[in-house]
Amino acid sequence: MNELIELQSAGVPLLEMLDGASPPAARRHDMIPITVVDAAVGKAWTVHDSVLQIGAARDPARPIDTPQDSAARLVRLWAGCRSELAFEQMLPSLRLVAEATIPYLQKDAALEIWRPMTQSPCVKALPPEHRRWIELFEAVADRNADAMIATGAAILDATKTPPNEATEFAFLATATALVCKGERAKALLLFDRAKSFVRRDAHASEMRLIAALTDSRYPAFPRAGCHPRS
Repeated sequence: MNELIELQSAGVPLLEMLDGASPPAARRHDMIPITVVDAAVGKAWTVHDSVLQIGAARDPARPIDTPQDSAARLVRLWAGCRSELAFEQMLPSLRLVAEATIPYLQKDAALEIWRPMTQSPCVKALPPEHRRWIELFEAVADRNADAMIATGAAILDATKTPPNEATEFAFLATATALVCKGERAKALLLFDRAKSFVRRDAHASEMRLIAALTDSRYPAFPRAGCHPRS
């Protein structure tokens, strides 16, 4: 896969936050998808609508065509306290929804999923170590670098599992925010622990870009990209 496409397909808004590129979609567009990003934006709106049960997503007979479609329905039921699934069982679906929507939607649209969820009685009842994940997804949707660092670092510090898709999301969110804010030394310390959170050969393009931006030969952040245009 082309390295630019890999970066554009990252589960966090990495390019947007680090150099102001790849502005997310502020509204729906009727178009024939041509690029990978075009298709991803269309899917992002589909998942967004399914979680919020608006538009065509209100049709209960609507087919479930992808893992993201299934995850969106599970997230909607769980956030509405209509699911008996434990948080550990829900986390993969929550992550899928986050990765399918946050990088491709303007932050106000992305927050329509996560901000109300933080007020759900089921989420409020979660223990802090689980509630932090919802707070992290909300922080990334908001492009709030300070909150991304605070919640992401807390999650990573408490991690006891082998590297997996969820720990990779937390790592990339935290590293992106640190570089975005110019916290080069802290980003380097985090990279020293990368093997604990990122599987071998996973997210190679994202890891290369973030690592390169911690190099002292590059101009220090923060840059305009730390204040997204969304």
